[in-house]
Amino acid sequence: MATVDNLLRGTLRQHQHGDTRLERLLDDLPDISISEQEGDIWFSAAAVPLTPALLRRHAEPILQLLMRPSTSARNQQLQLFGQGDSLELRMLLADQAYSSVQGFAMALDEFFGVLLQLRALVLR
Repeated sequence: MATVDNLLRGTLRQHQHGDTRLERLLDDLPDISISEQEGDIWFSAAAVPLTPALLRRHAEPILQLLMRPSTSARNQQLQLFGQGDSLELRMLLADQAYSSVQGFAMALDEFFGVLLQLRALVLR
């Protein structure tokens, strides 16, 4: 599955030679996967390590973050799944979120914002 930053890196490599400031910035960003399953568009990203201590300490603020309505997600909810040794944040896009480039960009921005907030909660 291709991730957003891998697609950007490939494009950068085709048009530029060597390391770029944008590539270095991408090194610090989380991988966000975009996939299509049976006509539905999903964003997903490994959010934080999954440990019992993390869940005990941060369960309430994580739930509060996930309970905020999301205008870009179907049913207005993002989802958090245990995936191996990490928690994975997922968003099933609402139809209007991929009916235009602007809607898709807004959905990606919203997903990325929640992902960064989730990571900030855990790193406090």
